[in-house]
Amino acid sequence: MRRLLLVVFVLALLGGCAKNGEYRNCDFGTSLRSKYPDTEICRISYFENDKRLWIKTYVNDNLVEEEFPNQSKYDHNYLNVKYNLQGDTLFYQEQTADYDYRRFRKENDNGKYDGYEKRVSYRKRRDEISELVVRYDKDNKLILNQSGCKYVINRREKWCDCPKINTDKFLSTFLKELAVARQQY
Repeated sequence: MRRLLLVVFVLALLGGCAKNGEYRNCDFGTSLRSKYPDTEICRISYFENDKRLWIKTYVNDNLVEEEFPNQSKYDHNYLNVKYNLQGDTLFYQEQTADYDYRRFRKENDNGKYDGYEKRVSYRKRRDEISELVVRYDKDNKLILNQSGCKYVINRREKWCDCPKINTDKFLSTFLKELAVARQQY
């Protein structure tokens, strides 16, 4: 009987030690230290049953990064967003089993906004296209000669025609924007 009670107590103790809630860590090595010297850099992680659901990184209480990591080695869903201290989105990445979508802000040598770029790398469309690249100038106008579909052959990228049928949400949006931009030029 004692052994049974001891086993139940130990199992309850071990089961109750799972990480749950928010955990703040301000003492960790990061590449942000070189970018923001002499600042407080803290990472807050949120756990449920020992699984990290999200991570947020702050520089002097300003949110600079959000990350929603994969929950298992079989889960391809992932989200990562980076901000500057003014709150502008510098980088946005979303991964699924079908695609890897990235949007990042482009800045000139003086650090001024110079437009942005969207890239969609396809995992399951390799027979047609491998990547969609869409570039915009600082006035948010589509840059025609730097936007389109790419196909990778022997590790070399080549521009190709974007498919007009069997499109997804990214291709449909791009084809509509492309049609409007061509009418304006």
